[in-house]
Amino acid sequence: MSLGSKIREARKKGGLTLEQLADACGKKKTWLSCVEKDAFKGGPSDEDLLLIAERLNDRSILIYALMESPICQRIIPRAFTPLNNIKTDLSAIISKVQEELDEATEASKILARIFSHKDPETAPHFKATLLAKLEQLMDVPRAVEEAFDSVKKGGFLTEEEHLEIRIRQQAKCEAHGHHKPELERREGVRRNGTER
Repeated sequence: MSLGSKIREARKKGGLTLEQLADACGKKKTWLSCVEKDAFKGGPSDEDLLLIAERLNDRSILIYALMESPICQRIIPRAFTPLNNIKTDLSAIISKVQEELDEATEASKILARIFSHKDPETAPHFKATLLAKLEQLMDVPRAVEEAFDSVKKGGFLTEEEHLEIRIRQQAKCEAHGHHKPELERREGVRRNGTER
């Protein structure tokens, strides 16, 4: 399914016509028709995509766009090569995730101790420790992403199921007041009248 088809599906699910959604976005019906037909090279602008998702009250459009983006599909795997010394069987990959989580737990405990002081920068070797421990924390999402990729390559998880997991995880975070999406941050900025 293309991004345009995803938007069309969400619009129809919301019971809106092309004209109604276009009006809600402050655009022309022909513009929205082109978006839904994937007529724009590279798709709609980021701002327009955010606006469509907001008007449809459907954040899954944004996640779908991210999953389909060339950056996500081509550039990131090149920039972040597969984890070193990791075997390709799923058991070894999942074990590597656990190892990274254990190391990250220890790193976060050290960082918590450092930042519990009134002036954390006075801790011995503050900068070197900070950078090393943050690097350990960064290993976790890389290992998790490798695990997801391997599970998908093994045929155990579809893209749609992966997207559904992301949507459920986002909803869980929002329910607990964490990781507010960009749209809500922008709305807060507009209400407060300040730009960051």
